[in-house]
Amino acid sequence: MEKYYSNPLIQIIHICLTIEKYCKNPQDLSNKLRISEGYLNTILESLEEMNLIRKNEKGYQVLERNIHLPKGASILKVHQNLVRMKSIEHYNSFSSKEDYFFNVTFSTDEETKIAIHEEFLIFLKKVEELVKKSNPTGVYQLNFDLLSWLDT
Repeated sequence: MEKYYSNPLIQIIHICLTIEKYCKNPQDLSNKLRISEGYLNTILESLEEMNLIRKNEKGYQVLERNIHLPKGASILKVHQNLVRMKSIEHYNSFSSKEDYFFNVTFSTDEETKIAIHEEFLIFLKKVEELVKKSNPTGVYQLNFDLLSWLDT
């Protein structure tokens, strides 16, 4: 699965295939994602080799939707950085009015930092429940960074 996490487009295309119109007509993704059809086909083949999708008479079937790297995975930081860079590239080139971006730099104490982290984990559980109940029509990126500028 290292290949899956070393190229953000593989993950993006995988998740796009959970949307009915793209699993039926994946070639539409080449225009949407601004990639060649050849490159798209290479990614689709990779997803098939990873047993994440299967080609059938209607297009593609997603076999596995919820894939997560374990917290201590050796490729975790590389993957997170690549996804952030891809998000920034997309933001700089193609963002729409509906996209929402937010960042803040603040000072607080350790207890509050821990409380913020715990609240975010609760929020993530709610997001996961909402996503599972939804009928997907779009693919979105959600990033959250809580890092110290002073701890080294």
